[in-house]
Amino acid sequence: MRIRQGAWVWAVVGLIAAAVAGCTGDTTNVATPTASRSSHDPSATASSPSPTAAQHTPTLPSPSAAMAQPSVDGAVAAAHYFLELYSYSMATGDLDAWRAMSADDCKMCNNVIGQVEDLVAIGHTVFSDPLESPIANGMEVVPSELYGADLDVTQGAWKEIDGAGNVVDSGPPSAAYMQFTIGWGPDGWIVRQVDVHEPRATQ
Repeated sequence: MRIRQGAWVWAVVGLIAAAVAGCTGDTTNVATPTASRSSHDPSATASSPSPTAAQHTPTLPSPSAAMAQPSVDGAVAAAHYFLELYSYSMATGDLDAWRAMSADDCKMCNNVIGQVEDLVAIGHTVFSDPLESPIANGMEVVPSELYGADLDVTQGAWKEIDGAGNVVDSGPPSAAYMQFTIGWGPDGWIVRQVDVHEPRATQ
């Protein structure tokens, strides 16, 4: 199923399988982490625009202060921000910030670019209820260079809107467990890989 038929097609149901085709089968997620590991603030969320109407164009999200330097918390904040950029790009067709944060060989990143370009080509946009990740953990792999971030993500209901403002597709809430590999470089954070799995069992 293409993304425009299910905004963020999750690994099993709802929204991300199509967006990450070729990513979920990867067996290597991140390198073995060091002892440095922390749990992110449970209240933190990555949000996306409400699907109330096509004319409610979202504003480009702003990076958080935690993203200003390489750290475990910065990596988790970068993963949250990337999810915000996903929602923003789907709703606006603007891929500049998404591209700037995507590694050239990131399969999921490139698949999303293709899906957004498909939406733009037919004049459609996708709006969703907020993306939330109340449970998020970060890990340091290579100090000041490479980090991992694991997020339990829930996606609210979504709607696909055509150029005339008509709802042409929609879907219910869904969930997934996402593993990010994120690098730090001269230009800031770069997402190298995203692996998407079925939601983890409630602890």
